[in-house]
Amino acid sequence: MFAAIMLNLSPTLIGIIAMLAFCSTVVGIFAFLTGLSMIGVTKAAVISTFEPVVTVILAFFFLNESISIVQICGGALILASIIMKKYDNELVSEIKD
Repeated sequence: MFAAIMLNLSPTLIGIIAMLAFCSTVVGIFAFLTGLSMIGVTKAAVISTFEPVVTVILAFFFLNESISIVQICGGALILASIIMKKYDNELVSEIKD
């Protein structure tokens, strides 16, 4: 099946694909792990949870993507979970004291 596909890739295009792969994997993971050691696991987990919401908002503003009601509801659920986790941590710390 794949043998039938003929790709005419120029060296420039192969270089662009390689740089895209390198930047999105190696540099991205390196930046995440460096940030993780700086801010701690808990804050990194909250930021990672918020990431899809930010991605949709940036796509809406910069790429003129449309946002469906399902995406809005999903973003609201993510924000609600972050807020609930914040108050849960405060409640647990009050109970321990």
